[in-house]
Amino acid sequence: MSFEIQVHRADEATTVWTEFHNVTLDKLGKPLHWTWDSDIPLECMSHAVRIRSKAEASKIWSNWSLWETVPGLDTSNRSEPQIFPKEKVLAEGSDITLCCIGGKGQIIKKFSVYPTVYQTIDVFNHTNSQVRLLTVKNLSHDMGSNIHFYCRAEDRRLHQAAFFVGSK
Repeated sequence: MSFEIQVHRADEATTVWTEFHNVTLDKLGKPLHWTWDSDIPLECMSHAVRIRSKAEASKIWSNWSLWETVPGLDTSNRSEPQIFPKEKVLAEGSDITLCCIGGKGQIIKKFSVYPTVYQTIDVFNHTNSQVRLLTVKNLSHDMGSNIHFYCRAEDRRLHQAAFFVGSK
């Protein structure tokens, strides 16, 4: 039996992940499991998944299931901004993608990193967005063992997160 699984983010019209699984089903009816590693923290925004299948001998796929949505914290009623992930020891040379989620109805105006020598990629920067994503590449212990992220919403509330960069 073959399965096709798709994941998309609620704020994006495009599918961010597609995978095909071929499995041999046994007569015991054991549930099948799959895992997916998101490129962003799952708290950042709602994700949806759907699946379809086809028998091994068939060339015709079933209809897609309905999208099943797992809400992110962008749908919460919190009043202050939040940064995710919250705590993580970072390996030197690694990359990290973080998100800042504004409070309910709040637009994120600025999301930045210190020390500013780090090159950042503003992954998801919609002008009127409650969520901002920021990627920092090639973390270095030489630039200091701590890296700080600052997030400011339109109401001028500031939230910060600090991470430790371990040396090799």
